[in-house]
Amino acid sequence: MENAFAGCLNLTTIPGDTKGSFSNVVTFWRAFSYTGLKSIPANLFEYATECENFRNVFDSNEFETGNLTSIPEGLFDNCTKALAFSGLFAGQNRITSIPENLFRNNVLAYEFNKTFMYMGISSIPENLFANNNGARYFNYIFQGNANLTNVPEDLFKNNWEIDSLSYAFANCTNLRSVPADLFKYNTHVITFYGAFMKSGIESVPAGLFDANVEVRNLSALFMGCPNLTTVPSGLFANTTKVVEISNMFNASGIVSVPENLFNAPELLFATALFYDCRNLKTLPSDLFAKMPKLELIDRVFRQCSALETLPSGLFANLTAAKTVKEVFYDCTSLKTLPANLFAGTTKVTSLESAFRNCAIVSIPEGIFDPLTELSNITGLFAGNSSLKSVPVSLFDNNKKLYNAPIVFEGCSSWEGESPYTMVNSQKVHLYERSSDNGFRAFMVNTRCFSGCTKLTDYASIPSSWK
Repeated sequence: MENAFAGCLNLTTIPGDTKGSFSNVVTFWRAFSYTGLKSIPANLFEYATECENFRNVFDSNEFETGNLTSIPEGLFDNCTKALAFSGLFAGQNRITSIPENLFRNNVLAYEFNKTFMYMGISSIPENLFANNNGARYFNYIFQGNANLTNVPEDLFKNNWEIDSLSYAFANCTNLRSVPADLFKYNTHVITFYGAFMKSGIESVPAGLFDANVEVRNLSALFMGCPNLTTVPSGLFANTTKVVEISNMFNASGIVSVPENLFNAPELLFATALFYDCRNLKTLPSDLFAKMPKLELIDRVFRQCSALETLPSGLFANLTAAKTVKEVFYDCTSLKTLPANLFAGTTKVTSLESAFRNCAIVSIPEGIFDPLTELSNITGLFAGNSSLKSVPVSLFDNNKKLYNAPIVFEGCSSWEGESPYTMVNSQKVHLYERSSDNGFRAFMVNTRCFSGCTKLTDYASIPSSWK
């Protein structure tokens, strides 16, 4: 019965099965997908005792209005061999409720991806999955249910084998909170990717992920949640196997980040973690303290336009970090930097556009001294039109620099002399460095000092550097 009536938009009614016509059918995949059906006979699958595949049987286009308005109680009672219900009613947005015992006899079912995606439900029956003990996949299960306001605490209580809950409640724009024990019994979950993305979540209960010790992927978890202003301390204290947290709070309403948020000893990459969090004002000094293997810090706070200051030692002792890229790009309120920002972080090779388009007024002495491997400073302070003071010794310890285009481009308020290092009692400016005086020759230097016309040595700077 695969695709049997799929796309038959004029098909509005079908009879129930009273003669055992479906007794040998093993799949109904997309059998009534994208049709004009207005109702489902309660006995449609009464004799479908051999069927295993119910994927997308009644699904509709999520961007159009579905025609079904209800789901018969006991619709799958006799389908005891059913394995997959993915996409079952996806897009049927006129359906406002789900029978609590819909899957009570489907004890073998393991796949529920997109089953109720983009429907019109406001609540979920507590025992909906109570008998589906072997269920593993719940990706997109309730995504796009804009009317959903309540999730029962024991919804997944008996689903001990769940592997994935990606996008489970994504785009549920009226969902304000979830119970603390919602995932308490799901100790095998590997991914929560985007689980609450673009939802209406306002608060997250402490301990929500305490039991999820096997989770690897928390990326985009609260991405695009405008009502979420903070999360509890220790929220991810037990997720020690996580390896993906990219975009976790991207474009959310986060105002402050608590201490002891992460415990991620296996994490290698942090990308766009708080990207575009335009209300973010406060960071804890220990945010990265339990990420000893972190190698890439990319756009983590980019466009956090309310961020004015950074805590002392924010990146301290990240001994594996190699690239810190665009990390504070477009943080237009960031005015000061702590001198020990990179203390003990000795392997960093790139700070590309790290502080680009900020409001930094002065750069502290010695801030880059630990970065002895630093080679790429492209766009490092470009666009900081408020920058007035830069220590001449800024790059003394960074003898491997070779990529320096647009580093200070647009720093039009900068006064004084450009950075130089004393070598044999002689000043060696960046633009004078070479292998002859103990430095690496620059490969790219285009517009390094473009617009820095108040520098006392501006006239001496080669044209290729300005």
